[in-house]
Amino acid sequence: MSTALAGNSTVAVEHAEASLLDRIAEETQRSAARYMPTLSVKQFSEREQMLRELKALLVEGIDYGPIPGTSDKPVLLKPGAEKLCAFFGYAPHYTSEIIEDWDGKNYGEALFYYKYTCTLSKDGKPVGEGQGSCNSWESKYRYRNAGRTCPTCGIAAIIKGKDQYGGGWICFAKKGGCGAKYKDGDKAIEGQEVGRVPNPDFADLINTVQKMGQKRAMVAAVLSATGASQYFTQDLEDAPQPEPKPKAAPKATATTNRPVPEELELVIGGIRRGDYSMLKGVTETLKADCEAAGVGKRFEDMSSGLRASFPKGNPIPALTMESFLLDIWDAITEAKAAKATAPAEDDRAGWLPEGLFGEEKEVAK
Repeated sequence: MSTALAGNSTVAVEHAEASLLDRIAEETQRSAARYMPTLSVKQFSEREQMLRELKALLVEGIDYGPIPGTSDKPVLLKPGAEKLCAFFGYAPHYTSEIIEDWDGKNYGEALFYYKYTCTLSKDGKPVGEGQGSCNSWESKYRYRNAGRTCPTCGIAAIIKGKDQYGGGWICFAKKGGCGAKYKDGDKAIEGQEVGRVPNPDFADLINTVQKMGQKRAMVAAVLSATGASQYFTQDLEDAPQPEPKPKAAPKATATTNRPVPEELELVIGGIRRGDYSMLKGVTETLKADCEAAGVGKRFEDMSSGLRASFPKGNPIPALTMESFLLDIWDAITEAKAAKATAPAEDDRAGWLPEGLFGEEKEVAK
């Protein structure tokens, strides 16, 4: 019996030693793996090639845009970040920290602060994270540049009339005004507050501030997770501003005073500055979107009308070009909304308006 017990003890010790050696080997392998790359050199090279090809598919002015006054990397915009997420299969999730002081009780004046953390995940596992914040005290939200507004048409197009033409004030037509004239000393004009003034409509900006914080967090996460920061940078707000150079005052450009969607802000802003470099790419994208939405003919009709009004060699005024882009955008938006609310395919008989889905369809009898 004692011999058997001794044999069993020896076997147990050997098993314990073998188990310990196995655990040591496993831990050694895990430690070594921590210092080894996840991808092979070939896989990494293929990934970099895919990023270069994807960048070539993004549209300047919609997915990314230049930093004014510099030649550095372009800015990645929200539509471009969303396309990168779709390409890699990343899903964004947000957590937030919020300050909302409506009456200024805690901060002396109303303050709305939103900080977001965007976590990108794939197959339920996190692959990247970024933070972004926005608040109502940022200059572009806290203040507005007030100009003299015409009491007749409501457009901020009032300029001082030249002395040789009688002085006074004029609602300048080239700035989108109505041409009305006012005398010197008119309180309706000279009594208006002008220049940088506190924004009286801060409550209207709360949703904008929220969306901006989310966008900044998402772009930061996408740049980090995809490695696209070698091609793109963060927001325009983070870009270094060029030193101002003395130059002649630029001519004022009329605007439509219509809301500009975020996707068209860069190209329309460029048009207002006289920069048409992004126009071709954006127009081609809008044309494709019109065709996809079933309003391709409407795009062609509007384009033909524009070409007829301004034959080749005749420059198209900025105001006209801006209106054209916004009209096309509205047509796409309306068509998408109509499709989203349309009945199912089997229920469309007797209901379809002509051309809504890009072609006429015979009404079922």
